[in-house]
Parts: sequence; structure tokens; C-alpha cells
Amino acid sequence: MKSLKVITYYGELREHELVTQAGKALQFLTGNANYPNPVPDLADFEAAYTDYKTKLEKANKGGSRLDFRQKKEARIVLLDLMRELSTHVNLTAKGVGSVLESSGFIMANLDRNVGIPGIPQRGRLTDGDNSGTLKWAVDTVPDAWEYEYCLGTRASEGIPIEWGTSQKATQSYGNMLTGLTPGVIYHVRVRAHNGKGDSDWCEPFSRMAR
Repeated sequence: MKSLKVITYYGELREHELVTQAGKALQFLTGNANYPNPVPDLADFEAAYTDYKTKLEKANKGGSRLDFRQKKEARIVLLDLMRELSTHVNLTAKGVGSVLESSGFIMANLDRNVGIPGIPQRGRLTDGDNSGTLKWAVDTVPDAWEYEYCLGTRASEGIPIEWGTSQKATQSYGNMLTGLTPGVIYHVRVRAHNGKGDSDWCEPFSRMAR
């Protein structure tokens, strides 16, 4: 028998769906005796929820480029806290359905056999807002919880790419790379991750930093 749990990744929700889901979890968990010591603290979660909601409304009412950037940054913070909090729910509830339901998070679909995620497709790099920055994106991979990516360079054509330390991202698009050297061609590879494991790395994609 499969263990009951709530999902821990909410990056595929649309903007207002994310606000609704975060608000529901906050409401259900506040004063909930099933979760006496939530991690992270609900005060921190509420602050991130309010911050994202406020910046979303400001950006979507004719906001500036700065407003849209701040909205995206606030979304990432909220998603990270939702992942931590929903993971705490799963660890605390220990598979008890009624306790899980009381958290306000979405129950995982246990009727579908989820395997290792597929390899990310259509990798692309675009110029960032400032010199020395790029943004990477891949098509969203079904059932992926997060994405791991590496940045690399090569000394000359035909030489293997030298990859740096891998990093994690909670969404498949709009991920900023900073501190790059203008005129240098950068390569990126990405793989998807969920509870069953990691996909293979995608084919590297590249662009010159401006």
C-alpha cells in the first residue's frame, strides 16, 4: 500500500493559484494542533505569502521592470518555504490521511505511477536585464520537483566543456545567471529531479554573455 502524502512542489501553479494555495495552507495550519511546531515558522511563511501577494498585485497593475523582477524573486522565496512546510507536514503526519488533509496542502495523486522525470527539452538562454547576466529556461518536465543545473565554459572549440558546481532551481524558466564575463560563451545543462531520482542531463545549450 502506498503511503499517503501531500505534494511538496507548487511551482507549476499560476500566479493567483499559488496565492490561493499558500493562503489556504496558512489558514489551515494556524492553530492546528496536528502541527504544533511548524517548520518553517508560520510567521515567516505568512510574511513571504504577504510579500508575494503584494508584489504580484503591484506588478500586474502596470508595474515597472523592477516590480516584475521583485515579484519573481518573491515567488521563489514563497515556493521554497512551501516546499519546506509541506515536507514538514509529510514527516509529521506519517501517512495519516486526516492529518495530512488538515494541513490545507494538496494531496498527492497516488493512483498514478510516477517514475523518474524525463530529460528537460528545448533549453534556451536569453540576455538578462544587465550586462553579465543571462536567463536559462527549459520546457517544464511533468512530475519534476526541482531542477539541477550547471554552468560551464570551454577554452576553445573542440575542447570539452568545463562544468562548474551544480545548483538547484524550483522552476524551469526565468532562472538568472549573474557575474558573467561579457564576450564569453557560456554553456548550461539541466536535469530534472523528483522523489524517484534524477533524469539524465539535457543537451548543453549556450549563449555569449553581453
